[in-house]
Amino acid sequence: MEHVRFDIEGALPLARQLWQFADRLNDVRNRRDDLARLALRDWQGRHGTTFRDWNDQEHEQLKLVIVKLRQAALAWARAWATAVNKQRDLDHDAAWKQWVADTARDALANPLPLPGGALVTGVVAVATRPRPQRTPHVDTPSIPHFRDTR
Repeated sequence: MEHVRFDIEGALPLARQLWQFADRLNDVRNRRDDLARLALRDWQGRHGTTFRDWNDQEHEQLKLVIVKLRQAALAWARAWATAVNKQRDLDHDAAWKQWVADTARDALANPLPLPGGALVTGVVAVATRPRPQRTPHVDTPSIPHFRDTR
């Protein structure tokens, strides 16, 4: 049986970890902003301005890192859904091919009687063997938990 070359089992935990890291980083950024505002309340002069500029840059850089981490988490979750759906398609195709082969084998091994006693080989009542059913596709797991929806 063919398998998708993707770490299906590891992708969602990675997406969750990236999202959680972004949450923690956002909490740190908010705490640092609160402390910076407290420090800047009475800090005047050149050093106060330098600190304010430095803090503003840090705030914007952290905001960008948080956005990138969340984008990466979403990309891993989408890749997981794509891989799961591709694997389901491959599994269905393999099951279908096996069904066709089994049905053909049964048709040759078990000839059907016709009225009058004649036997016909190569024909089988297709309704006697259940056909493989396609497993529904999964959606991209929802933020922020990225639960396995298989």
